[in-house]
Amino acid sequence: MIRAGHRQSPRALLGWRLGLPALLDGFLPTTAEAQALRARINTGATYDDLAGLYADFTNFPNR
Repeated sequence: MIRAGHRQSPRALLGWRLGLPALLDGFLPTTAEAQALRARINTGATYDDLAGLYADFTNFPNR
């Protein structure tokens, strides 16, 4: 969990919650993938809406 999460916006926390596990597993999203995730978060997507997004990205055979 991010330190001092109460100081961060809910959208920032959601981004960290979604992305950090994948980053720790060694997955580095492309710029387009990261921007797509951020755009979806900014339009009001919830964790449940996006939970499988990184799983979809990391399961590509060319990654």
